[in-house]
Amino acid sequence: MKTSTLKQIALSLLVILAAAGPCASASFATDPHCPIDWSQFHLSQQQQQQLAVLDGQWDRSYNQIKPEMVADQNRLSDLLADTKSDPLEVVSLQQSIARKKEQLRSLATSIYLRKRQILNQEQQLQLEECMRQYMDAKRRQQSGGSQTDAMPDGVNNLINKVRNMWSKTGAP
Repeated sequence: MKTSTLKQIALSLLVILAAAGPCASASFATDPHCPIDWSQFHLSQQQQQQLAVLDGQWDRSYNQIKPEMVADQNRLSDLLADTKSDPLEVVSLQQSIARKKEQLRSLATSIYLRKRQILNQEQQLQLEECMRQYMDAKRRQQSGGSQTDAMPDGVNNLINKVRNMWSKTGAP
């Protein structure tokens, strides 16, 4: 790829992140699992401590469950590649992976709700707006970015240029 093409892609991505809003762009820099940049809420010391306790609970659980789940997924891949593997073992392992994923989802939801309770009314409204922006961005991403009507024409043009460049170069 030419340098100018790389510059265009980088510029396009920066514009897209800026258009996504401060909640979304700041959140991706802090924690890939948490779409919220809690530092923007002007938390009191007590609130920060309470959030840190909840983050610690999440980290401990995630660091315990995730490696087990990855090992199970690797084992499942091996079993699926083996023509002599036991179908019952495959199904059992698949169910185990699904339980672990659901356990993580449930824990994440529970911790998010507990964090929300820690915030005052104004902070909760700010959180609601950040979550709305995050969910809108997530929906656009899942739909292939086709819901860009709300963006200015200049941003739409940049997005289309990036898509065209990727389709010509074979990049994702």
